[in-house]
Amino acid sequence: MEYDRNPYPSLDKRRKLAETFRTTEKRVNVWFQNKRSRSEGKDQPWSTEKEGEGNGRRATPAPE
Repeated sequence: MEYDRNPYPSLDKRRKLAETFRTTEKRVNVWFQNKRSRSEGKDQPWSTEKEGEGNGRRATPAPE
């Protein structure tokens, strides 16, 4: 998965991913921002969200 290799992809890489997934570079950028936010949040001991529970929203498919 691209995120595992680099959670901060360059503009060129985001554009290539957007083309691959037929979406916009901005959406790819937002996906990476959200992924970083979720990843950092799991390490916080005060997080009240239990694993496996979500906020009721659908997950956006991850660019690979």
